[in-house]
Amino acid sequence: LKLNQFKKVVAVRNPFDLMVSHYWMRLEKEDKWLKRFNINSFSDFVKFLANSEQQGITSEIRLHSFVDQCHDLEIIRYETYDLQAKDILVQFSEGMPNYIDQEDRCVRFNENELLKEYAVRYKRKNAGLRPLDYRRMYDSYTKDAVAKLFHWDLKTFDYEF
Repeated sequence: LKLNQFKKVVAVRNPFDLMVSHYWMRLEKEDKWLKRFNINSFSDFVKFLANSEQQGITSEIRLHSFVDQCHDLEIIRYETYDLQAKDILVQFSEGMPNYIDQEDRCVRFNENELLKEYAVRYKRKNAGLRPLDYRRMYDSYTKDAVAKLFHWDLKTFDYEF
């Protein structure tokens, strides 16, 4: 099989939200990367990534090269994932009986579910509680730095802070 024969779907996410999520994921996993580079806050994390741009460290969370190389790509937004993913699964599964047999297969957590998940996930990390609104993690420097790092994504997918 060739790559161009597959159906390709990618979920895009607001880069400001994505950076907060990426930071908290690294905290959750007690990533040695944070300790090695003396990263003790979200601000430190953004500063490090902004200064490391030339080394390709942010490439794992950026979509630019992936989207540019794919044709016939279905793009869904993380913010409306539950609605768009169901539509795409139904479209891709035509002629495949019982492929989508559960209503909740493509449902995102609501705010209460997220708060419960965050309380369990980050409690043992002594890092406080991850805010639901990513904007609470930002100051003027981090906002500008992330905007520069993800200028293509912000423009291409029409995201704002």
